[in-house]
Amino acid sequence: KSLSPTQGQDLLRKVYDIAKELETVSKSDMDHVALVENSVSSMASLTLLRGSPLYDSVSDKGALMNVFMRGLPIEEDFDEAKICHDGLCDLVETNIINVQTEYRTLIRIIGKILVLVSEGDEVASQNTCSRLMGVIGKIQQTVDGNSIQAAFSVLEPEAQEALVSAMQ
Repeated sequence: KSLSPTQGQDLLRKVYDIAKELETVSKSDMDHVALVENSVSSMASLTLLRGSPLYDSVSDKGALMNVFMRGLPIEEDFDEAKICHDGLCDLVETNIINVQTEYRTLIRIIGKILVLVSEGDEVASQNTCSRLMGVIGKIQQTVDGNSIQAAFSVLEPEAQEALVSAMQ
């Protein structure tokens, strides 16, 4: 049995209410990161990602996309992480996420994903990592070098190293 629109909207409201805590609290300051990350993943799977049951019924996805981006990378649940990080690539490749306006956030997310993968955390498949490097390439083609350098300079050293290593 599939999800009725009413059930879907109700579920979306509940997971969004949990996930939107990311608007005011950073993940590093949360005691319940796994709950929030799973809510972010559920929200994306319901509305943002290809084939989502509520994709067509939610016309303004701006607030949802903002919370989704703040919730990435997903670190606690590797299965959910792979889905969300692959979905991030889909959203960039289809220009739903604009690299010119979101490059800072994308560089932060991709740098952290690459750090996690380099530490042995299976938060992204090899194919997704290749696609993430394609996103970096798209950023390099569309955003000026000084802006990219400024975004890069505020990353943690591990994320900087992971990005530099992946680009070689």
